[in-house]
Amino acid sequence: MLPKLIPAVVLCLAAAQAAPSHEPDANLVSKLLNLKSRNRTPGVNVAMVLEGTIQSGPFQTTYGRRAVTILTEAVDGRQVRSVVTYDLHWTELHGWFLWEIRKDPAGEEIWIWSERLGEVVVR
Repeated sequence: MLPKLIPAVVLCLAAAQAAPSHEPDANLVSKLLNLKSRNRTPGVNVAMVLEGTIQSGPFQTTYGRRAVTILTEAVDGRQVRSVVTYDLHWTELHGWFLWEIRKDPAGEEIWIWSERLGEVVVR
């Protein structure tokens, strides 16, 4: 009986993820957004970072935060403010990170902007 329990225990331990070691603050959110935009969003102001979970289809992340920002952009020669939200995710490998799927002529890519690894592109 014990040999049958060992794989189940190993799977449960592998699925368990360590809790974030710190909360994302306005400086970290700004750093990630500037990394994502290649330093084209210096005018971002973080209003708040909300704690929660993030649902994507049947998948739910345990550690998620939503950053609510005011982004100032030039539109038709004038400065315009917009409320923009970003979902931050946590893993031990990346720390807090943003990600999105992008397409190029060869197909889809995953872009990740991570506090620990910087910009990562998976093709």
